[in-house]
Amino acid sequence: MLGQAAADFDVEFQLLLACSTLPADEILVRSLAAQVQDWEKFLRYAESHELTSLVGHTLMSDSTCSLPSAASEYLVRNSREAAQQNLLLTAEVLRIVRALLAQNIRAIPYKGPILASSAYGNLAIRDSCDLDLLLPEKDVRRALRIMPELGYRAEYSLTPVQEARYLHGTCEYNFVHESNRTQVEIHWQVVPARLGLAFDFDRLWSRARFLAIGSFQLRVLSPEDALLVLSVHGFKHLWSCLKWVCDIANLLASPEELDWTYIVNEASRMGAMRVLLVALSLANQMCQARAPDSIQPRLGRDPVAASIAREIIGSYSSEGSMSRIKARLLTLKAYSGFRDRATYLARNLFDPATEEAVRTPERSMSVMRTHRVFHVARQAISDFCKSPRN
Repeated sequence: MLGQAAADFDVEFQLLLACSTLPADEILVRSLAAQVQDWEKFLRYAESHELTSLVGHTLMSDSTCSLPSAASEYLVRNSREAAQQNLLLTAEVLRIVRALLAQNIRAIPYKGPILASSAYGNLAIRDSCDLDLLLPEKDVRRALRIMPELGYRAEYSLTPVQEARYLHGTCEYNFVHESNRTQVEIHWQVVPARLGLAFDFDRLWSRARFLAIGSFQLRVLSPEDALLVLSVHGFKHLWSCLKWVCDIANLLASPEELDWTYIVNEASRMGAMRVLLVALSLANQMCQARAPDSIQPRLGRDPVAASIAREIIGSYSSEGSMSRIKARLLTLKAYSGFRDRATYLARNLFDPATEEAVRTPERSMSVMRTHRVFHVARQAISDFCKSPRN
């Protein structure tokens, strides 16, 4: 059964939601599939929300679900390619983690094939395009020197001045493998400092679990920390990809009972309580995942979180992406305290964009900050002029 929010979507999107909920309601899936008129639209929805492997798994598992041959062939081909991609990514993450550990650099992989294995229980049903590894900030520079030895080329070729500014202003360093084109993101935080939501790596490491991959025991985030990390990551992008909502739903559906006291305390410590509530609300409304009874009163007492979730759900059914000014306003609403909101506004207004910081090392920080203020103002005016008038 789909949630109330699903009634606002066309049948193709409703089928996407039904296929993305595990375990899927087979009767509902068959009923919706029989009503689909535009399978190309359905496949576009699945691709844009990075859910092709998951919906393919659901639809192809039901022999009584009738699909057009073109759609069936596409899903079978995609499932095979996704499984191969995740196997490649799994082999690469093991190779990278081993190389880092050999230099006494701790690393925790998250998302990608690790999440496919730990939350979905199947490498082939979660689309993954890259690897994300979280490291202590103090070890990042050493890790950056190791990646080329493993065949990876950095996204940017930076001077020492550019690198210092880059590491200060962002939270990740991107690499691509020279031959197999695997993309790797080395993180020292999950989101940039301008969002003000920082994780304590030592705490994450001390609570990490072991995931057996072959003969190797790989440290991964605890389920509680994974929920918080994925909530913050989804918030960074305002949940523009439905796959991230499904990730939350699958963590909530785990048979292992989560430590909600820790989750609430840690979210409160970080200033991410509303961010967490938005994630839980989306998972409930889009994927029918239910938070425990102890959390339900918090959802009811925070109408702002509910309104943010409604805005995000509405963006799924609208054409085009959310405007920058609306996205910033929604992000601002996710902070509950005046200090956190003021800090977010100041950082977004004055901190230069990463691209400018690394490409213009000759500019002083004050010049770049002045340029940033004018850039944000110009964006706001442009978005306001383009916005529909009532």
